[in-house]
Amino acid sequence: MKPEDFDPNAVETTYDGLLKRSHTYTGPRATIASILYEAKQAGYQVPASSPSYIVPKSGTINLDDFVPYYEVGGMPPREFVGPRVGDARLFPLNALSIFVALGAGGKTSSVMAMAAHIAAGKSWLNRPLEKRKVAMFFVEEEQRQLNR
Repeated sequence: MKPEDFDPNAVETTYDGLLKRSHTYTGPRATIASILYEAKQAGYQVPASSPSYIVPKSGTINLDDFVPYYEVGGMPPREFVGPRVGDARLFPLNALSIFVALGAGGKTSSVMAMAAHIAAGKSWLNRPLEKRKVAMFFVEEEQRQLNR
């Protein structure tokens, strides 16, 4: 799809329709086999080559290099840099966090406010926050949301 062909009304209609589906849906379902079948009908050809595997340069694999490490007392707790909301702690350190909700719910405003508090080391709801660097990326439904 080209960006200029994006129709927000069609997206809303489709999304609303998906929300109305129940777990008892008995209509046609897509499976790997049905997708491959339809792709072949449309002209897709399965590659003739066999699967390739990554082989180490030495030609041998030492399985002892891949033994998982077991923490006897369990993993240490993660450090969180964001505010608390009730009992929930937000934004684990050195991790990617995704903030998702339906449109016009205040996601951008909330995340911008929290990010500003974290970057400034300013307390949030009377709870102190340590000053940290913040990087944010926004994915919006349409360009005018980004321009806003």
